[in-house]
Amino acid sequence: MSTEPISLLRFECMAIDENDRGILCREQGMEAYVPTIGVGDEWTSAYLAGLHESPAQPGSDVPVEVVYQAVGEYLATRARPTCVEWRREEVMPGYM
Repeated sequence: MSTEPISLLRFECMAIDENDRGILCREQGMEAYVPTIGVGDEWTSAYLAGLHESPAQPGSDVPVEVVYQAVGEYLATRARPTCVEWRREEVMPGYM
């Protein structure tokens, strides 16, 4: 289990093209991380509870099962999920 402090684990689930996909991003301080298996090379928008538009980092699009697994691990450990490998990604200017 990781003891690395975590500032925010942001996760969202959405459907794209009839395939269950999710957005998974870990933000820590002024740094953002996305799963190494994530796809997408441009900033997109995701919607919190289908209502609030939220920017989604490039590479944060993953199968929804990955989101569920990471969220479950975070809730159980309160630490950075280790079920996915993370890579640093750019932070949207003015976002943090």
